[in-house]
Amino acid sequence: MRVTVAVSTIFSTLVARMVTPMMGAYLLKEKGSGEWGVGSRGGGVIKLFNFKFTLPGRNQGNRKVRTEKRRGFQPYRSLLEWALRHRLTTMAIALAFFIASLTLVPMIPKGFVDDGDFGISNVSIELPPGSTLEDVNKVVTQATNLIRQNPVVERVLATEEINSATLAINLKPREERNISQKQFEEQVRPDFEQIPGARISFQSQSPGGDRKGLSIVLRSENPEALNKAADALEKQMRSLPGLVEVSSTASLVKPEILVIPNPQRAADLGVTVQAIARTASLATIGDNEANLAKFNLSDRQIPIRVQVESGVSRLRPILMTSLATIAGTLPLALGIGAGSEVRQPMGIAIMGGFTTSTLLTLVVVPVIFSYIDNFQNWIKDRLRYGFGKKPSRS
Repeated sequence: MRVTVAVSTIFSTLVARMVTPMMGAYLLKEKGSGEWGVGSRGGGVIKLFNFKFTLPGRNQGNRKVRTEKRRGFQPYRSLLEWALRHRLTTMAIALAFFIASLTLVPMIPKGFVDDGDFGISNVSIELPPGSTLEDVNKVVTQATNLIRQNPVVERVLATEEINSATLAINLKPREERNISQKQFEEQVRPDFEQIPGARISFQSQSPGGDRKGLSIVLRSENPEALNKAADALEKQMRSLPGLVEVSSTASLVKPEILVIPNPQRAADLGVTVQAIARTASLATIGDNEANLAKFNLSDRQIPIRVQVESGVSRLRPILMTSLATIAGTLPLALGIGAGSEVRQPMGIAIMGGFTTSTLLTLVVVPVIFSYIDNFQNWIKDRLRYGFGKKPSRS
């Protein structure tokens, strides 16, 4: 979703900067025959975005802004003219706005990203190594029966594997249930303790992509020290009231089988190392998940294995781009749809960012440009007339 927003914004900007002006040049016709007069540089007149403004510091006696036509009430033109006449005030307001924004940073809520309410909960089931499919099926049946007792559950789909299984729980639509997905998981989680011999937990659906909301990785070259540290950390985390379903991969004893081929014997029989590895994989864990056929039941699937510069002339395309982006993020900001709790803060941030950046582009950037133009003209004058001399004004 974040990539979609970024790519759409990039292309909308390209359209506004390249396609829209080109189409306007061919499709729009000029209205009126008024022509611009060429203002003298000595008069302090600058042509900014197809409009001419008299800048402060360049012939202070003439502060009148000359434009081609003034048709009715044009608020942005008036705002831009005021900003160019009061450049220091405009910059001070922009600076104050920036500082005020920084003071709001401590008020921003902090914490982990919420899983949201998507109406789908995933349950992970792990059994000890060496468990058979019959053992897995027995635990899956018990867990499914417990889950279906909750009235907000619509259906459960189970996928069974060797030593593990996954349950996909579809909840009723949000408007048909009085509890959230998180509250449902909190209700069902204690019931899993009734099933012995299995580790059952809800999978996190956070953007991080991990099955757990919080994962801590321990590494060491000393296996014994690593296991002791993992056990101690697991006990400490279990004592914290805010953590649930604390588990460690070190607590699962996984037997290892070393297959050492006889190179001479394999060469005599014409057997490659890849063939030996493939045969050993099929004999122990079976084929890869993607290559397996599935046995479809009514509620589960069982894999079958074998053991910018902008101004009045650019106002319309800029507003079109900004308003289109803001309108596109409006459903996110309003929190409409399943799982909107996760996307709503981003929608609010995008709307606020585009609103302030549009104001910056339309008002503050032209003021900064006017300062750059004045500085550029000052450099030209110094290079042409030298320091200490004032250029003659006609």
